[in-house]
Amino acid sequence: MLHQTLRDLYVVERKRFKRMLALCFTMAGLYWLVIYAIVGFDLTPDAAADALTLRAGQTVIYLILMTLWGVDYLREERRLKIVIETANGRDVRPDAVMTADIDGKRLGAFSILRPKGAGKAPFIMPLVNLAGLAVAACLIVMQYVNAIRMIAS
Repeated sequence: MLHQTLRDLYVVERKRFKRMLALCFTMAGLYWLVIYAIVGFDLTPDAAADALTLRAGQTVIYLILMTLWGVDYLREERRLKIVIETANGRDVRPDAVMTADIDGKRLGAFSILRPKGAGKAPFIMPLVNLAGLAVAACLIVMQYVNAIRMIAS
């Protein structure tokens, strides 16, 4: 659907970003198996307290990951809108729009993991994406460490 120059600009990066995001979602989801393996179906107050302790950080992790996922969806919609508007302005098909046809300021919308385009704006989203993934990954690791500590004690 996209011209090769646009595909080269961001498709590979977006696939990497989506893969890292999916990996974080997977690791956060697998943690629920750890919770139920440790606590089981024990309904005692001690087990309920252990379950609450183990689940304490999950909400923040999912909030970060869902936010990154939603922002990526919104930005993908904007990228396609830019391609369609450029195609309409040049009176060509969208698959004929090249990177050179897009205004330098609007090229920042194609920044996912590395900045693209002119100005400071293209640096913001890669920073948000990378920081969000890093924070989520650290929180996930901390959850697993807490579970291991609970098992050991």
